Amino acid sequence: MTRADALQGYGYIYGALHLAIAFTECIPGGRGDPKRCTTTGWQNTEPLPDGPFGAALLAGRGKTRNPVVVLKRSRLIGIECDGAAALQQVHALQLPATVTVQSSNPDRLHFWFRPPDDHCEFAAFRFEPGGITADRGRYLLVPPALHPSGAVYQFLRSPDETEIAVLPSAKYDELARLAELTDRGERERLTIDPHAKVLEGRRRASIFRFACMLRRWGLSEAATVDSCMRWNLERCEPPLALEQVRAQVSGAMKKPGGQELVNRREAA
Repeated sequence: MTRADALQGYGYIYGALHLAIAFTECIPGGRGDPKRCTTTGWQNTEPLPDGPFGAALLAGRGKTRNPVVVLKRSRLIGIECDGAAALQQVHALQLPATVTVQSSNPDRLHFWFRPPDDHCEFAAFRFEPGGITADRGRYLLVPPALHPSGAVYQFLRSPDETEIAVLPSAKYDELARLAELTDRGERERLTIDPHAKVLEGRRRASIFRFACMLRRWGLSEAATVDSCMRWNLERCEPPLALEQVRAQVSGAMKKPGGQELVNRREAA
């Protein structure tokens, strides 16, 4: 199957499921980040109306950009695992079989679930060496997206063969509890030890939180990026790339609940 055929075929499936599909800056080899979604207002992406529309959308825009599914707008909860140990943790939960995507390696998987009700706070849970991260808004790359390593995202259990299972309420509550424990432990560790390092799985959330604090202090976005990049180099192990730091700052500056702030000295 050619990539053009795959884009059209998967696009039809996504349209039939009424998923909300957005796109990244580029595919590998283009100018930009093949994993970063730059669709304006991607958090509010409308679900696809039907299969033919989805097929046409991916066949056109997917030629130069990777498709992503916006989880909350698609009425999905995504569970990600990053590595063999994380995959074992996911299996230990004994979750029902559901649609499953493989990204760059056999132990880097995405599991799609339907929420147990309409009041779930979190749209995604990510298992990484640093613990479990819960996200209220998130997107996941979907087949046939191209990973920077050259791997092609593929279904191990495809939505035309496997129904998207409902995540049991008890399992959702357990995941939320574990994520809260991870977050609380990380905050305490960083507070107690000024030299403690932020490990994989917690870096983005920690930088986002730091950027939100700087925003409340009235720093401009440029000044916040500079401060977060220094903090990233000093505290994150390993540090994130500059574009990843900028993405977290951008999200913090646009966080609902207040207007974007500018440096008070610049506004004076």
